[in-house]
Amino acid sequence: MAYNSAYTGAQIDEAVRKALAGGTGGGGSGVRTCRLVIGTSAAGWTQSDCDVLCTGQGDDDAINNAIQQVGSMGGGEIVLLSGTYIASTPIMVQFPNISLRGNGSSTVIQRGYSGTNAFLDVLGDNSAISHIVFDSNRSSYPISRMSTDIKLQGSNCSIRYCSVINTGCTSLLSTGNYNVIAYNSFGGNTGIIVSGDSTKIIANDCIDCGEYGITASDNSIVYGNNCSQSFTGLYLDGNNVLTYGNQCVDCSTGIEIGDLNNSIISHNVCNKATSAGIRAESGISIMMANNQCIDFGILIAGGMRITVQNNTCFRDAGYTDSQMTIGILGGEQHVVEGNYILGKDVTNMGGGNSVIRDNIYDFGAHAGGVIS
Repeated sequence: MAYNSAYTGAQIDEAVRKALAGGTGGGGSGVRTCRLVIGTSAAGWTQSDCDVLCTGQGDDDAINNAIQQVGSMGGGEIVLLSGTYIASTPIMVQFPNISLRGNGSSTVIQRGYSGTNAFLDVLGDNSAISHIVFDSNRSSYPISRMSTDIKLQGSNCSIRYCSVINTGCTSLLSTGNYNVIAYNSFGGNTGIIVSGDSTKIIANDCIDCGEYGITASDNSIVYGNNCSQSFTGLYLDGNNVLTYGNQCVDCSTGIEIGDLNNSIISHNVCNKATSAGIRAESGISIMMANNQCIDFGILIAGGMRITVQNNTCFRDAGYTDSQMTIGILGGEQHVVEGNYILGKDVTNMGGGNSVIRDNIYDFGAHAGGVIS
């Protein structure tokens, strides 16, 4: 059944119900319960190809009705065939156990309205979004940089292999718990903001973001992401955060640490920063190990019991008096040991009861001693 502005909501519901029951209508004849196929005539699809055929008008109504019908049956999969779908109102995943899947870069949901509401809002738990391009379309519909394109409010949800384009705000805000954010490409003012618990943030590209590439919170795993050319690559806050193998190159600050506790930052590349490769404003019991910070190094401005071990920090052009390989500006009980800091020794300007030892700051030379 084709959908356009001439069809009523009841007619859309009837087409969806028939498709889900394996009833009449092109794709519906071979589709079983809890799987529904949506296409758009603008991309050349016909009624024989899909269960619901969009026309470029009211596509959000068709998609939202499909979500409602699949959700009312306990969940299932909605497939968006290749094409551009215009969202004149937000797409709302309000039911659990919904999978909304596209066909990669050829499936586009485009914002078609002004306002601050996210144009995809996932509230249902155990939902999955994948293989879709979300076009924020800010040239036609300007939005505030404080707005959000996608909200992941449900828990045990995932978003994979998606991208947000033409945006100037936050691409993704994840507030639910135990979510997975993997293999996406996000930009704008901030690529990904995570405020929920136990989120896995894996292998995303959040490049050239105006404020932050990624922010992470309690019990997050932040692994293999590229946040280069952003103002701040990663911002870490909360407890028990594991940050491993990320690239934050050509940022003002590669990794910025807020109120972070009992966490590990390891094997990250934070080269060519203009302020600091890694900067800790506060935090307790943090391990920074085996990171690379070429040009500007690691700065500890506060906190307690921060260990900086086996990192590589040097600058080919040499250091001025104000530039540091590793600098302790405040806090207490820090340990800085075994780092390769060619060109300049560790600078301690206020770290009380801190231990600095066995750092290689010139060929064969070692910095050592206890500074209190």
